[in-house]
Amino acid sequence: NRAKPDGYHDDLEQKILEMAAGIFSVSLASLSDDSTPETTRGWDSLAHVELLLALEREFQVKLSGNDIAEITSLGAARHKIQIKVGGYDSAP
Repeated sequence: NRAKPDGYHDDLEQKILEMAAGIFSVSLASLSDDSTPETTRGWDSLAHVELLLALEREFQVKLSGNDIAEITSLGAARHKIQIKVGGYDSAP
């Protein structure tokens, strides 16, 4: 595995949290890597699809069916995007 550039994790996490806050119509402060559909107001099935599409568009990646099934939290989304865009493999 390649070393992550300084601030890479924080910038990626922040971007995903900002995207999710907009899609779910919640405050940024209410979200974290641990946020899930069960713990996040506004994260219903339609919002989940919107999040997946936004991730694909923003990071120019294609999520497979397996990728989608594994995105069960914002941390899992960050982890999946890290792998897709740069091969950085760190625990969600």
